Amino acid sequence: MSHVKHLLYPRTINEQVADLNSKRNYLKANAGRLGISNADMAAIDTQVNTLMADHVKASDRDTRSKIDVAIRNKDIITAQTIVRRIIGYYIVNNPNATDIDHEALNIPRSGPHTHLPDPTTVPGIGHIISNNLAAIIPFFDAQTGKHGKPEGVQSIEARYKLGGEPPKIPSDMIENKNDTDSPMRIQFDFGSDMQILYLVFRWVGTRGNYGPWSEIYKVVIVR
Repeated sequence: MSHVKHLLYPRTINEQVADLNSKRNYLKANAGRLGISNADMAAIDTQVNTLMADHVKASDRDTRSKIDVAIRNKDIITAQTIVRRIIGYYIVNNPNATDIDHEALNIPRSGPHTHLPDPTTVPGIGHIISNNLAAIIPFFDAQTGKHGKPEGVQSIEARYKLGGEPPKIPSDMIENKNDTDSPMRIQFDFGSDMQILYLVFRWVGTRGNYGPWSEIYKVVIVR
């Protein structure tokens, strides 16, 4: 008997639309437990709502046009891409994700494997510069001195604060950004010229766990 590949999404249009709506509803109901950000949840919510409306147009054989069908098909691809990204980032290797989650979302399960280590070091931060109202932050593996991230790390998180009293601890900074490739770039508007930007960094592991925070850095934002 030939092997049947496990598919994240069904094959027919109607099944794909229903499946995306079902996945959206499940992710929304479990967003808090799985740690899905409001921004990412809003992105899939908006896209699936758009898909559902465009699917109604494309399904009416009497009034639909080729453009209606093309738009609906593009909506499906966009929604599937967003859901795949959310599943990969928030659910795969997430210790809070259960077998029920994998079954409800139709996520293929791989065989037993060894988890990559959790991050235990702080990121290496190169010379931070400001140009065109942006902070440009090169980062590297401080343990080896090599460009790139340590084993088991998927991204770097920056917490930052622009202007005001100097922060004493990371929780004093509420803005944040994640990046996977060096250098990280944080853009500001014209009102930010000559203000001091305070930043702190930590590694984010492949299973969503965090390494320790770095020291607090600062740079003056300039045009």
